[in-house]
Amino acid sequence: MFAQKALTHIFLFFAQVIWPVWIPTAFLLLEQRAKRRMVQKILVVIGVVIGLYLFYCLLNYNVAAQIELHHITYLQEHPAVFREFGFVLYAIATVVPPFLSQIRRVWILGLAVLVSYIISDFYYEQYLLSVWCYFASIISVTIYAVITHFRTTERRKMIIAKLF
Repeated sequence: MFAQKALTHIFLFFAQVIWPVWIPTAFLLLEQRAKRRMVQKILVVIGVVIGLYLFYCLLNYNVAAQIELHHITYLQEHPAVFREFGFVLYAIATVVPPFLSQIRRVWILGLAVLVSYIISDFYYEQYLLSVWCYFASIISVTIYAVITHFRTTERRKMIIAKLF
């Protein structure tokens, strides 16, 4: 029982506190254009706000995980008043950054995350958190492809610049 409670808290800490801060911060660090950097900074602030709120909830309200119909459902007792608003902020912080990035084709990552959310919410609403995170872990392979393409493109630019 202790292990389940501890692991539930660890998972929720990463899913609800780290990710909404990490994702917009990662895109901010990659951004070079001033206007886009400003928007990415706003997304980081939104991520920090929702991450801090969810961290507060994680520390102060009961949370539990249980298996239902071959899925994990997370029971979180934080205030219902802020759930919808909090979810909107979470989605803005985690889904929007790739759509605003200067990096070519990274919008594919954003689209994959958005589509996986829609599928998870439509078919697995009660298990949204675990199913969407499952999809996100699979989609993370896309990140590797984008970074590899980005590095290759930058290397080509450096080689061409040295030649001419």
